[in-house]
Amino acid sequence: IMMFLCVTVLCLVMGSVIMAMTGVSTTPRMRISTIVQDIVIFILPAIATAVVITRRPADLLLLTRRPGAVITAAALIGTLVSIPAMNHIIDWNASLPLPESLRMAEDQAQESINLLVGNGSWGSLIITLLIVGVLAGLSEELFFRGCMQRILSKSGFGTHGSIWVTAILFSAVHMQFEGFVPRMLLGVWFGYLLVWSGSVWLPIMAHILNNLLAATALWLGMRDPAAGEALSNFGSDSTVLAILSLLLTIIAVITARRNAARCDSNQAAIN
Repeated sequence: IMMFLCVTVLCLVMGSVIMAMTGVSTTPRMRISTIVQDIVIFILPAIATAVVITRRPADLLLLTRRPGAVITAAALIGTLVSIPAMNHIIDWNASLPLPESLRMAEDQAQESINLLVGNGSWGSLIITLLIVGVLAGLSEELFFRGCMQRILSKSGFGTHGSIWVTAILFSAVHMQFEGFVPRMLLGVWFGYLLVWSGSVWLPIMAHILNNLLAATALWLGMRDPAAGEALSNFGSDSTVLAILSLLLTIIAVITARRNAARCDSNQAAIN
């Protein structure tokens, strides 16, 4: 844990200096800064820590195992069908009162996201999907689930404790407290996917899918605010749809967990 903290702080300082030199005053600069953040602040600490503390860094980060087809389908479908229920939680979280300082941080974070998305052109969509969708999903999962959660689970926190602590920190780092609870729940989902599949690639795929949908909604909102809002808030005004979403999500979770248990049993029999 201490090694991970030291490497993370060092990379955070490095990344902050580079980002300060780059600046975030324009969309291109914001995009460059975001790429620097993902690589230097998230990917680099995870890889550097793994290389330092073990001779098999890829095994520590769970990069070598490929998730099965059934659990992958359950993970991706579960991420999709949970959207209406999550949107209800988002609305509830957003209704909670926030101190003025946190409200300002929330507004600044939203302004940065809008600047990152750009002007709503098709080129902006492709760049946004690559940066916000693919790179962010890959870098954050490698850092939080592949490295942080794995280290915490091996340091006395246990499986469930490491998942929840990592999810809380994952949500807090985004500095968007109106979505703190739903983002934390997403982090918990990603954490269990890591444990059940034994592969960091599964939470990476689920995270990328979630981010691709969010990025598309943001981009669409630049071109057509009504359509963007409809996509972002899909199901939030329907209790029936939210309940159905919750039931389907539970089915997906159970399917993923049972498939993981079946794979564990088969592996034990082989061994």
